[in-house]
Amino acid sequence: MIHPAPMFPNQEIYSNLIDPEFYPNHERKYDKFMVTCWPDVCNKGVTVIRIALSYLDPEDQPNGLRLNDSNSVFVEFPAKPNTIIEFGICLPVAYGDPGLYRLVEWFEMHKLLGVGRVVIYNQTLDEPSSAVLFHYERQGYVDKEDPYSTHDMRVRNCLSVTDCLYRNLYTFKYIISIDLDEGIVPRFLHTIPELLALIKRNQADNISVASYKFRNVNWPADTILKSELDESKPDQLHYLRYRQRQKVNPIEYHMKHIMDPMGCAVLYQHSCLATVEGYDTLELIVNPTLGNLYHYRGTLCNMSSKKPINCSDAYYMVAQDDIMLRYESELIAGVDRQLRDLGLDAILK
Repeated sequence: MIHPAPMFPNQEIYSNLIDPEFYPNHERKYDKFMVTCWPDVCNKGVTVIRIALSYLDPEDQPNGLRLNDSNSVFVEFPAKPNTIIEFGICLPVAYGDPGLYRLVEWFEMHKLLGVGRVVIYNQTLDEPSSAVLFHYERQGYVDKEDPYSTHDMRVRNCLSVTDCLYRNLYTFKYIISIDLDEGIVPRFLHTIPELLALIKRNQADNISVASYKFRNVNWPADTILKSELDESKPDQLHYLRYRQRQKVNPIEYHMKHIMDPMGCAVLYQHSCLATVEGYDTLELIVNPTLGNLYHYRGTLCNMSSKKPINCSDAYYMVAQDDIMLRYESELIAGVDRQLRDLGLDAILK
């Protein structure tokens, strides 16, 4: 699909390229991509457009330029709903078995955080997880979109999140781009809308920001760091049982963002790479004392890495953090209600 790009008055085509400088081991210099076209073309009722694909290196394709009927694609326009949702999540990839209870908990947690809708690109979730998605879709909280077919995870994520941006250009006031094991959580406030309002009050006057980036904090779910779970909490609720975290990660490590869809012009993976004309600042890195990206995963110590990680370093030590307990009663009630609707065992309080 081609999406019209009203914010790109001087740009005919943009493709999400794989830059060999950043991915030197990647065999191709680009893969499947999404393009945007001039508004004076796409906004005149054009529904089909032909594109030319040229290769960056003649050795990649002896013919140099390829153009045929298969390059005719549909132009798709974003909807303009009467009601704007203040915060929506673009979840670019979901596959396998994330855990049925974990999935319900994740949706209910983000309702409490102030997220109005989740757009999810389903990459072959297992049957129980797909049933959960359908349940939330019927409630109007989830929009399921067809995934892009490509074997390269980076390209697939890039296409999905960019597609989500353009499809919801006029639907979401702000877009949160995260994965199923993550969440942006305020440190001292209750919701994301409250957090962003505080951040904006503290930024310079009249400064327009395209993207607010949050530093990563790992909440390990294994025993490598002697992370002990709280067995007094319901065993279906990961957020309440695992309450030990690592230090805030360095800047630029695994950061995720809240973006203004009218200000972010180019996306790659979860990052905004360019602003629309008129926006002063590409990104603002949020002070970690205000809010962080909470990442519930196994510690980096036991993950494959080209550079060995010294797990005895104090950086990887865990500390008790009970911040998620402030959501306990509401989270238990919400998850319990959804489990009953799904015909599953209710939470053991």
